[in-house]
Amino acid sequence: MEKIPTAAGRLTELIGMSCLPGTDPEPHSYWLLWLDLWALSPRSAGVAAVREKSDERWREAIRSIVLAGQEAGEFAPVDADDFTIMLSALLDGLAVQIALDDPAVPPQRTYDLAIRFAAGQLGFDREPAPAGRRTRKRAS
Repeated sequence: MEKIPTAAGRLTELIGMSCLPGTDPEPHSYWLLWLDLWALSPRSAGVAAVREKSDERWREAIRSIVLAGQEAGEFAPVDADDFTIMLSALLDGLAVQIALDDPAVPPQRTYDLAIRFAAGQLGFDREPAPAGRRTRKRAS
């Protein structure tokens, strides 16, 4: 991501990593792991702490891209924290549909919806889907 020169490009890549199949041979298993993590979090303080830390890092990654884009004049002056929560929630909700292989919500459609939301909120031109990206691995 650091090699991508624009904030819009980095955000596009981040959304692509969340929504589109990548080069990882088992991307589906990562989403199933997330479903398990979310389901166990309310019943286990240890799992909840892991989930919270991971979500904090995830939201900080989004927020830092938004702030960098605003500073560079690429993005509109929206509230970065509010946008971060909305995009994170949107991507997580779409991830559930991807993990469940919902035929009405295939990965390309999730990408299109998420990038349309981000571009509309931040005021940048949508870029084509990133190629050759790896699948997001949030649980660490």
